[in-house]
Amino acid sequence: MVVAVLVLVLIAGMFSAQKVLTWGLRRVTTAAMLVVPRDVSVARRQELRRRLDCVVRLADQGRLDEGRLGELARACADVAKHGSMSPNELERIEVLAGGLCALAGGELPN
Repeated sequence: MVVAVLVLVLIAGMFSAQKVLTWGLRRVTTAAMLVVPRDVSVARRQELRRRLDCVVRLADQGRLDEGRLGELARACADVAKHGSMSPNELERIEVLAGGLCALAGGELPN
């Protein structure tokens, strides 16, 4: 009986950790979208949002490699922290998000 309760507590903890991870990822990707340069086309901006949404959705399902996910989260946090995004940073975030989405079997970015 005690073992069953401990297993249930462990499982519940894993699910809540997954939700916290997803919540944090959603916040950092949203913050990064706020600093996309104004001269970036609407189509490119929408594609970036689609890729980031794919990553958040797959993270919520627990389907992503945590190391690669951490790299994307750090890239997004860095641009949000300094309040701007260079063309190189934009390209890096696009590639990381697209790759994560594709590797996890999400909808492939165009």
